[in-house]
Amino acid sequence: MNLRQMEVFRAVMLTGAVGRAAEFLHVSQPAVSKVLASAEERTGLRLFDRVKGRLIPTEDAKRLYAEVAHLWEKVEKIRMLSHDLANPVSRRLSVVTSPSLGVSLLPRLIADLQAQEPDLMTRVDFHVGGDLDQSVLDQNADLAVTSLPIDHPNVSTLARYECALVCVMHPDHPLAARRVIVPADLIGHKLIEFPHTLFYGLSQAQVYEKALDRLDVSVEVHASHSACWFASAGTGVAVVDALTVAGNAFPGLVIKPYKVGAKVRVQIVHSMFCPPSRAGMSFVAAFDKRWKTMVKGNKAG
Repeated sequence: MNLRQMEVFRAVMLTGAVGRAAEFLHVSQPAVSKVLASAEERTGLRLFDRVKGRLIPTEDAKRLYAEVAHLWEKVEKIRMLSHDLANPVSRRLSVVTSPSLGVSLLPRLIADLQAQEPDLMTRVDFHVGGDLDQSVLDQNADLAVTSLPIDHPNVSTLARYECALVCVMHPDHPLAARRVIVPADLIGHKLIEFPHTLFYGLSQAQVYEKALDRLDVSVEVHASHSACWFASAGTGVAVVDALTVAGNAFPGLVIKPYKVGAKVRVQIVHSMFCPPSRAGMSFVAAFDKRWKTMVKGNKAG
């Protein structure tokens, strides 16, 4: 595949249809179809099955897309670098973080940063899992804000924080009257579950302790903020990090302290080969200030 074929293939995978891919790329549908057919011919792979007018990615396409997406991050990095070189007065900061931060802290933090440095353009990408630190290792992002443990010699930590887990629910829920929730209190109630390991590096046993085997999971979602929306609708209770619900991010949601030994540890990291810029250090200072305001008393060291 050449780069143009990769670009069209990526657009079709992202949008799910030739028409939407054409709109995404600002070209005609026949042009997209022609490049896609050329890519299949050149690779010798069937990338999509055509089912009732829809394009269904084959297993080969899914495996190929993972590599193309990784490569495209580097293409985007070159594009942004060339723009910055051609426009030296503009300043950029690229940050990758988890979705939970995007609900509460990050929007307020970026507003603070804009007030201090109005010429700064900040790009924020949301990833989960090991993609966060990998982005700074590949230098696709200047900084990563992650709640996962990092043990890599080429990643340096600028700041560390700690926040508690909380239990969230609808105001009419029976547990809403409790002052503090412990894992045993969850037994007998519908639970909204999401992958704590993927977001926090915490196992289910750490989050629910001895109550784990007696829990009734009624809904599974993929992010802490999704769990909060479902809890707001009255589908059950959820255990999330305190940062997700900080700053009244979910009005009307009842938030109770969750008494458990596990804590969520947040780090701001960068590549050892890419020292933080002045804008990066301004970001860290703004983050520190916002953290103290929204998650009081939870800074660790």
